[in-house]
Amino acid sequence: MSAILINKIKCNYMWFCNGKFKYYVGFFIILFYLFYNTGLHSDDYSFLRYYLEKGFTLEGVYLFGSPVFFTSFPAYIVDFFIFQLGQYNDFVYSIIKALASYFVIYAVYKFINDYVSADKAILFALLFYFFPTHDAGISYHVVGSYISITLALVLLSHNQITSNNYKSGILLGLLGAFYSHASPAFGFGLSLIFLLKKEYNKFLLFVLPYILYISYYFIMTYSFSIERHRIIELSLNGFLRNLLIQIITALDTFVGPSFILKVIYSITELSVVTFFLGLVIIYIFIKYYKFTIEKVDYTLLFSLAFVMLLSWMQFSLTGAFPQIAFNLGNRVTIYGSFFISLVIIYLIQFKKYVVIIAATIFLFTALGISDHWKDWNSIQKNILHNISENKELERLVEDETLFVSHNQYSRLGKMSHIEFFSQDWVVDEFFNLALGRSLSVSPINKRFIVRNDLVVDKKYGSQYMIIDHITVYNSTSNTLHRIQKDDIQKYIDDLPHDHRHWSQLLKDNKLKSFIIKLAPRLDYLY
Repeated sequence: MSAILINKIKCNYMWFCNGKFKYYVGFFIILFYLFYNTGLHSDDYSFLRYYLEKGFTLEGVYLFGSPVFFTSFPAYIVDFFIFQLGQYNDFVYSIIKALASYFVIYAVYKFINDYVSADKAILFALLFYFFPTHDAGISYHVVGSYISITLALVLLSHNQITSNNYKSGILLGLLGAFYSHASPAFGFGLSLIFLLKKEYNKFLLFVLPYILYISYYFIMTYSFSIERHRIIELSLNGFLRNLLIQIITALDTFVGPSFILKVIYSITELSVVTFFLGLVIIYIFIKYYKFTIEKVDYTLLFSLAFVMLLSWMQFSLTGAFPQIAFNLGNRVTIYGSFFISLVIIYLIQFKKYVVIIAATIFLFTALGISDHWKDWNSIQKNILHNISENKELERLVEDETLFVSHNQYSRLGKMSHIEFFSQDWVVDEFFNLALGRSLSVSPINKRFIVRNDLVVDKKYGSQYMIIDHITVYNSTSNTLHRIQKDDIQKYIDDLPHDHRHWSQLLKDNKLKSFIIKLAPRLDYLY
């Protein structure tokens, strides 16, 4: 009796005695499994090398000495500590990724639960976070996850102000607004909820941080000559053309061929273990989920649609960032998937079997994407080992440019997905990390051409002088090749195709001509 009494007294002061604790732990374990050994990718290597080299100094936090730091300084500071903690340890990164994911999913749940039931809020939070179009905007990509963290802070601010907790709401709003340049579309878009409900005081309190951020952004831009982050000068016609590109690519990404291919190819990536984990999750879902029909909250629906529209307008100012399902640039679809996820939740609720089928498809898609990132990380680590052990690479001189072929992207079905050696700043940093010394390194792939005495990158405009040959490292065979000047173009032509969009797989020249006419800068893809 005394032992039972003591245990009861202890449980009154120990939150983990709560019966729900086991579910929280179980959910974290699943998240940890999903992100375990997914590693670092693309820009992560640039950030890692810079932060480790500079250490705990002001210069180390002030990323690359770049003025862009000031547009998203909290995000860069968080990245600094993540890379200092993680360094080369995948296990540490896995824990950080799982914790960050837990935080974002919790924030999404808290926000949406103000408008829908708890069961639908959980389903929405999971569907949205693991929505297949924006895997580069969550914790798989450390640097790219700033956009989901920004959203989480904005949503918690909205939830607190909705609950009349104004002080915490404003503080979270300020942190969310200044966390990164991704915040304005979220902030101004979600403020529409308060406006449509005629809660004008809450509207002003919620929107104030984003007005302050926009003001800060332009003050820093114009008064201190800081370059505007990827915003270009363009006419009204140019802006409308870019907006049309956003709309067309969004339709393709969310309901068109890109979405269908992403789902199919992701499911084919499933490992046996992950497949059976999916079956267990589906069983738990069917057993415990409450299948109810709820009235559509049009205020919420319109506000999330407004978030999506504002993001399209924001990207239209840059002339870049089309809505894409593949490649690390797909993080920009997170604004649209916020709205699309809500539409799906409302559409599927009328039939239980439709909910189960939809949940199964999206679950196995998410699990397959997780396995893809894990497999690609293993390939990257194997290549890192090959480079570090290659004796021929050790003998290369620093003043000669080394070109790197193959493994430009991961392969998801027939599509090229996660960038690796396709960007010069990434391949340069990766080789410097592997060899422990500086080399001049560049990718070489089908977007390169030989022009007189130069090798030219058609996408970025980089040019490399040819003396009588170039040296190429084949990252698949782990071999060095000396390519004579007259043979360089043929070597490039024989390299593998990198299909970043399904239209590259077609022989329809009219479609390709239309795409190039609409977006001339994409000419290098075709």
